[in-house]
Amino acid sequence: MSESTDTTEATGPATRVRLTYDPEAFPEDVRDWVYEGVTDETFLASFRRRHDTVTEGETVEEFVSCGCGSPRDVTFRVAAVEGGNRLDTTTTLVVERA
Repeated sequence: MSESTDTTEATGPATRVRLTYDPEAFPEDVRDWVYEGVTDETFLASFRRRHDTVTEGETVEEFVSCGCGSPRDVTFRVAAVEGGNRLDTTTTLVVERA
């Protein structure tokens, strides 16, 4: 998947997007750090900048800093999109453990 999707079919700004990921994909001792990384506002702002649009059901891989040199690749599933499908600075991103 490209980091940026085509905006020609964008229907307007999304008001809220719910992303899920599988915490079981990570060793137990880093799961809390992964959660902190994916819910950090710096990560969420970066996610909004890198993705123009999202579609319910799509999967997206992201690199997440978990502190102390422990980066992780996290696969997110777009579980729900409210409003349009374009991400902007006003879009609320909610990340949940699946």
